[in-house]
Amino acid sequence: MDRLGTYIDGYCERIAPGLMNEPWNALTNLAFIFAALIVWRYIRDKNPPKISIFLTVTLALIGVGSGFLHTFATVWGAIADVFFIAVFVVTYIYGANKYFLHLKTVFSVLLTLVVFLLLFPIGRAIDFIFPFIGESSTYASIATIIFLYGFWLLKSHKDVGLKLLIGASILSFSIGFRIIDLPYCEINPLGTHWLWHVLNAVMLSWMIMIINNKILQDTKNTKLD
Repeated sequence: MDRLGTYIDGYCERIAPGLMNEPWNALTNLAFIFAALIVWRYIRDKNPPKISIFLTVTLALIGVGSGFLHTFATVWGAIADVFFIAVFVVTYIYGANKYFLHLKTVFSVLLTLVVFLLLFPIGRAIDFIFPFIGESSTYASIATIIFLYGFWLLKSHKDVGLKLLIGASILSFSIGFRIIDLPYCEINPLGTHWLWHVLNAVMLSWMIMIINNKILQDTKNTKLD
């Protein structure tokens, strides 16, 4: 249990223990909550599917979890941060399989498990090829998966495929700010990790809107048939 309280100093902005020793990294987690509120305001009156609601709530919780990490700066804060991100990723992969690829539930679950497990070897491969990416290789593997889904869907659902490619591009761009946070700390003591938060809030809300609108459009088309 003592290990859960171990102090973590992994970001440029933090120079000492303390709740507000990463003010920008901490405060920009509000971007996730703000983004979730914007998404909810958009979808609430349009009979949103359950997965959209769940993803929107999870988006807000990502802000909470990341907020714990960048204020308390402990192992348990890091776990909270990673947990909600993992929940969002797994849920979205399942939703992509079920609503983009139109797989049955059992096959959607199985493919979700396969894809999620593939994230780790893909991340290691990325780290081997591009060692400067470092700890961000896991997030790079997520961007890779989104790119793959996007390219795959260009044939059958061009609109969705293009939007996924945009989402993957935003994530890739935000990863860049996560990568350069520490290496360029002497030049920019504020760091760039806070930009990772802001861009991720934009990207995740964009991803929710993709799956929400796709489900609603399919439901509308089914009723018309």
